[in-house]
Amino acid sequence: MSSAEAPTECECGECGDVDPETARQDILHALEHFIDPVEAELFGGMLLATTRLAGDDLEETGITPMLPALLALGENASAVLAVLASLGTGRLGQEAAAELDRLPTRGSAPWIEELAQPVTARDFLAMTESDDETFVLSACFDRADRSHAIILLVEPDHCGAAASINLIDSHHLPAALDEVRQHACEAGLTFHETPLSPAEFRWRAEVALDRRATHDREDLDTADLADIIDLGDEDGPGYHIVLPLLQARLRTLPKSPKPIPAHPQSSPDDLLDMLRQFTTAAGRPLGSPRPRKLPAKRKTRDGRAPIYRLRVDLRGAKPPIWRRLEVPGDIPLNELHDVLQVAFEWDDDHLHVFETDFGDFGEPDPELGRRAETKATLEQVASGGAKLVYTYDFGDDWEHTILVEHIGPAEATAEYPRCTGGRRAAPPEDCGGIWGYENLLATLADPSGQEHEDLLEWLGLDAADDFDPAQFDKNAINSALARMRGARNTRKRR
Repeated sequence: MSSAEAPTECECGECGDVDPETARQDILHALEHFIDPVEAELFGGMLLATTRLAGDDLEETGITPMLPALLALGENASAVLAVLASLGTGRLGQEAAAELDRLPTRGSAPWIEELAQPVTARDFLAMTESDDETFVLSACFDRADRSHAIILLVEPDHCGAAASINLIDSHHLPAALDEVRQHACEAGLTFHETPLSPAEFRWRAEVALDRRATHDREDLDTADLADIIDLGDEDGPGYHIVLPLLQARLRTLPKSPKPIPAHPQSSPDDLLDMLRQFTTAAGRPLGSPRPRKLPAKRKTRDGRAPIYRLRVDLRGAKPPIWRRLEVPGDIPLNELHDVLQVAFEWDDDHLHVFETDFGDFGEPDPELGRRAETKATLEQVASGGAKLVYTYDFGDDWEHTILVEHIGPAEATAEYPRCTGGRRAAPPEDCGGIWGYENLLATLADPSGQEHEDLLEWLGLDAADDFDPAQFDKNAINSALARMRGARNTRKRR
């Protein structure tokens, strides 16, 4: 997106006008705490990604639009310019280097000098499937007396596009690769490992990055740029922050004489592959269609989100165990997970996944085809009459069918999310799934059984009557949901 296409006002509904002095102080604070040049490079990657969100592309516009803000940083201007000169290509890199040379001093941070030192690379490795499709690339990089490793995860089923870039300490690379091998074996992949030349590593990585860039451009037709540019979360920096660092490392390697191939186009021969796209862990059968492209998120100008009335049934429960919930349509799936945990009195001690027509959402896992649930809302993946499947605890496999019963306007005085109905208590955690729960009820009902007392102790009960499987307390659930809303609002105000 060029600066000419930039929106005149942010429409995310969360950010207001940015105070220049606050931004300057934030940058100074960040620069003062860096001790490693890689940290500074990730900071530069964040600058490049966030300027794209604002509608600018520094690789195209160069350093000139930023000069007044940079010079306001005083002696720290050299630090930012050094980072951009290290990461930038073309006009950006050239102009940043030229401006850096014009400054009277390069600052006192030791990592500024380290940025200018040469980077060497080693231990190039590819993991490929039996049909020679690459799914992992890894390498170590050294500069001065520091080293780090990069693992690039690739999605063969998505024409070899890059899925994630993982930056780790080089000492942790063997353990990380062992974890990748374990996941590959659990997924039933037949694969082999191949040492690569530097030029071959660069070529394979650039092919994957080029195809990811093509997908990102195509996704702009139906999604906001903010949804595409992954800035990361509590698990670490996102793809588009680490991307400039990886590209800078690749430029230190010899270039392969092989050209970057054109992005493959769909053809009749590809249709069978599209039909076979599925995730075993999510239970989609062979032959189900490829997940549809996720619709764009609601914008502020679209008005208030409607309220979704959901009927949530615990699969296999006899008599039925269910809840009726009302939630805003723009609730992110990770917050919907929190609501479901409260409604069924689960403890949130295990992993979970939402299965939708647009793919699977939960803890992001490219190998299992799971996308980040924080980046999708209920109304993006569900419409009237739609069904979702929510699975909690992959050991006990508590599967919940979520049916959208109704979509309508919010009540003026109502607080959402809320529970409006339901039946029966949810099973205790870790009791072994639906069959284990049936055995638990039978054991509780037989005080003469040998396991009866042990089960009471495990449940923390004085008597079997203290657990009533028929109990459902809507008011208690709504009180818990109110506490959850209050805690979330407090965090947002902070």
